[in-house]
Amino acid sequence: MKKIILLGLICFLFLPINYFYIDATSADAGVDYYVSNDGSDSNDGLTTLTPWRTVGKVNSELTGVINQGDNIYFNRGDTFSDNGLTIRRGGTSSNWMVIGAYGTGANPIISGNNDNNNMRIQVSGLGYIRVENITLRNSNANGFQCILVTNDLTLYNVDVENSGTNAIRITYVNRYKLENCDVVNAGLGGILIYGNGGASGSRNGKIMHCTSTDATTDGFTYHVASTGIGANHYIFNCTSKGSGENGFDITSGSNIYVLNCSASGSSISPFVCGHDVQDVVIEGFNSINDPYGILATETDNLIVRNSIISFTNLYIVYIYGATSSRWVYDTAIYNNDIIWDSGSGVMHFNRYTQTHNIKNNIFYSTVASSPGTFLNVVNGDLSTYDMYWNNNMWWRGDGLNGNHWTVNGVSYSWSGWTGLSRVTGDLKDDPEFVDDSNFDFSLQSTSPCIDAGAWLTITDGSGSSSNTVTVDEANYFFDGISNLPDSNILGDNIFVGSNTNLVITDVNYATNVITVNRSITWSDGDFVSLSNYKGNKPDIGAIESPVVAPEEEPPEISDIILTESDPLDTDPTFGWINITATITGSSPIDNVYVDISGPSGSVNVSMNPYGLNGYYYNTSTIFTNSGDYSYYIWADDTMGNSSTSNDYSFSMPPNWDIDMNGLCNVLDLVFVINHDDESGSSGWIREDFDNNGIINMVDFVQVTQHIYETW
Repeated sequence: MKKIILLGLICFLFLPINYFYIDATSADAGVDYYVSNDGSDSNDGLTTLTPWRTVGKVNSELTGVINQGDNIYFNRGDTFSDNGLTIRRGGTSSNWMVIGAYGTGANPIISGNNDNNNMRIQVSGLGYIRVENITLRNSNANGFQCILVTNDLTLYNVDVENSGTNAIRITYVNRYKLENCDVVNAGLGGILIYGNGGASGSRNGKIMHCTSTDATTDGFTYHVASTGIGANHYIFNCTSKGSGENGFDITSGSNIYVLNCSASGSSISPFVCGHDVQDVVIEGFNSINDPYGILATETDNLIVRNSIISFTNLYIVYIYGATSSRWVYDTAIYNNDIIWDSGSGVMHFNRYTQTHNIKNNIFYSTVASSPGTFLNVVNGDLSTYDMYWNNNMWWRGDGLNGNHWTVNGVSYSWSGWTGLSRVTGDLKDDPEFVDDSNFDFSLQSTSPCIDAGAWLTITDGSGSSSNTVTVDEANYFFDGISNLPDSNILGDNIFVGSNTNLVITDVNYATNVITVNRSITWSDGDFVSLSNYKGNKPDIGAIESPVVAPEEEPPEISDIILTESDPLDTDPTFGWINITATITGSSPIDNVYVDISGPSGSVNVSMNPYGLNGYYYNTSTIFTNSGDYSYYIWADDTMGNSSTSNDYSFSMPPNWDIDMNGLCNVLDLVFVINHDDESGSSGWIREDFDNNGIINMVDFVQVTQHIYETW
């Protein structure tokens, strides 16, 4: 029987190319379609030799020919300006639709056209769509618009130039990811996560390594409309330049983590947070040359830390409640550099706010005799605001001679300020920045700020063999973000007394209870703080000074092992990769990351502790694109020592390369035929191409779709 099938296979390979592709398409595999300026809309679009010519042709075929899970690729170096692309198909969790580029050269461009948007998704129920390596230019409305997508949207390396309204607008999407996207000259906002579209709104999303330049309104916006957006948003390493309003404007959502972002040249503020927003962390933020600094209103549980807010024209930090019915609660502002050079003052707390902890910050003026007022607390005193100031450094060149702290209309000198019952450990001295005139705010080795900071809080009561701890103030801490695409964000790494390398998994701000990742024992009054300090205590300011000559040895990384699913499978439902390592050191280990580079870029993710010294990272999603990968592991300890492992290589073969030798040829087809009519569990062997547990002619035809392809 198999001899007859093999003879049929040999005859099949010599069929005309058009027949070959028509037959494969009928098997409902993920088919690739190609579009090129050199093509023709009378072609079948199925190969790079027979591409379509226009976006309009793609639009027409999306209503019938192009199916769920098919892919569309535009030729690099070409510009398409006949129509905007209206996406009416999506993918599945195991077979995403990809809209991207092929060939060599610059990304293909979809430019000004007869449609309002360069590219849009506006059909209810679509999902699992990845748009990559495309430039959208000169739209009449949005460069990219997406609404009513049920689940999973990724934009990778999608640049938008000169959009009529928003560059990228995403509404009502569960699990979205934007990475390496640059937007320029948007008619409204640069990147907009919009709240008009459903009770849950957009949620569970990441924006990473993106830039907005010269947006007419805001660079990055999480915006309430008739409805708000949902929870869980991560913004990493993003930059706003020259926005007409605010660099980052968050007016909706909860559980939002903004890490290592920056804004400059905004017309109003680099960062606005308000309109009933909750649980926001702003960390490692850097701003310069804006009228205001950070504005917060109607925001609960706001953390601002390790940030440099400098050279504003009005107030640098401005906190206020909009109305008496909506107060601002629980703000923690610690370990920041607040740099003044002109304007009304440094910090301003207006009406309707309560419960604030301001600790380990540097308040610094570049002008010897200004500002007149460093702090203005309006309509109440430190007690009515429930406000504490601890271990902050204040400085201007004249030694702060005068009354620079105003509370409820009463101005205080230095002795009066430090004599207030809720001010503890504040200092006045030159922090000794390395070069503040050139924005280098790291500390000189002689700085009085080094090891002069305070621990964040203490335990309230004792406990044994438990992972829940009550502390005096929980609003210093962040418990991570789950339900995100690719990988979640871990909570803060802390210590509790002698218990180190603890990861916070939950924070209850109302009860001041934190939950950590393992059971511990502690005593009443034990210190609780982040683990990222170096030396004996935290420094004051945004940049922790390194230990110049650490006595401890750096972490040792050993026993690195990569294990894989059997069989290997790019389908995340069945395939997985697990990386483990042993990390030891003379000081407690602080952070362990694995950096993975591959066909779709690079990702840096935390490894999870297990056992005594083990760490692991397991993923079913990062290796879904076939190709060559490399990875290395990086670890540091609580003394600031770090180590990096060697690079390791790994290849992920596409599922159609059955024998995993880099080429799809007759041998791969023979492997499939040799298992014809066999069955097993879904994803049992590579020959079961569609992972349905049965090997038959459907698997054979799907593999033939890739005959003679290499990777």
